[in-house]
Amino acid sequence: MLYAVVVEKTIIVRMIDLVKYVGLSLVAIDIKELSYRNFFCHMVDSQNSMGDTGLAVISIDRNEGRLLILKEENILLSRNFSINYGAGIFDYIPEDEIILELQRSLDYHERQMR
Repeated sequence: MLYAVVVEKTIIVRMIDLVKYVGLSLVAIDIKELSYRNFFCHMVDSQNSMGDTGLAVISIDRNEGRLLILKEENILLSRNFSINYGAGIFDYIPEDEIILELQRSLDYHERQMR
């Protein structure tokens, strides 16, 4: 299985032009999933190697969540899901919804990746 990212070339060109216009040097253009992967792999490597253990990361935001499963610096699964959450300081965190989405994600991963 392979993940692919597609974007219109004009969008990338506009970003590059904007960065040049403000006098900065562009080093890389990345997507969220790879940024998360790079960050967590760096954090794990600074303490210990991730090795065969792997890592699952959940990010929860307003009305959406993301699960990322990493192993040996590879993204095994990236899944976005919708949840009923306002992301306010006093908003109830819908634990049951999050658990259900995690179970769905892990079931999918198990069926697809064996």
